[in-house]
Amino acid sequence: MVTCTCNVCSGQLEFEAVHAGTTVQCPHCGMETILFAPIERVSEPPTNPPRRKLDFSWKQIAIAFIALFAIVAFITYQIKKATQEEEKKLEDIVHPHHPWVTLQTKAANQILEDCSNNVVGLQRIVESYVDNSGTPSNWWGLATVEFINKVGGIERKTRWYVFESIPNEDNGKIVDVVAHEDLDRWEADEIGNADDQYKMGIRYLEGHQAWKDADKARDYFQKAAAQGNKDATAELAKLPPNL
Repeated sequence: MVTCTCNVCSGQLEFEAVHAGTTVQCPHCGMETILFAPIERVSEPPTNPPRRKLDFSWKQIAIAFIALFAIVAFITYQIKKATQEEEKKLEDIVHPHHPWVTLQTKAANQILEDCSNNVVGLQRIVESYVDNSGTPSNWWGLATVEFINKVGGIERKTRWYVFESIPNEDNGKIVDVVAHEDLDRWEADEIGNADDQYKMGIRYLEGHQAWKDADKARDYFQKAAAQGNKDATAELAKLPPNL
């Protein structure tokens, strides 16, 4: 059974599908009408929305890559240039017959020699190190040594060193370097001398780049201030809060 509407009054007419196309009298309005089978509409599947194109192209990517490469190359060049300029400055103050690497080697050997000659009961030198940033007057070094103490036990401690440059009398260029045990640091650490603790704080606060360390400066200032050093107390007040 199917249903259609009257061609005149639009009343609902129900009939067998085989009678489609037959002319009948409408029971609603009494007028003649032709029976017809309604056409079923087939719904179409929804179409996928078009994909959104990316906002950039390969050309834009290539331009960005080239720009990034240029920036990295420029920064690398500037770093290399600054390094070369620093090396040139150092070469200008060193005598040609005493190259920089020779002075560095001598500085390291002097630390080992000092430990061998002055550490009583020396067993071994665990490690040694020289920070040779800048000129020799700004160098510093250390050596960790093991030795037999007074009661026969093995003890370990660190010895700190500073360096002095020896200039040529004629042109003033450096011809030699001498290592000294850092007595200011020894006094500050071993004996706990407040004045030397303050000096060490200033050294780490204002010294050459190889020495600068705000945390170590604060530590020495605090030790000196705890013993009543007013200069150390004033320096602590200037430092930013320790985060």
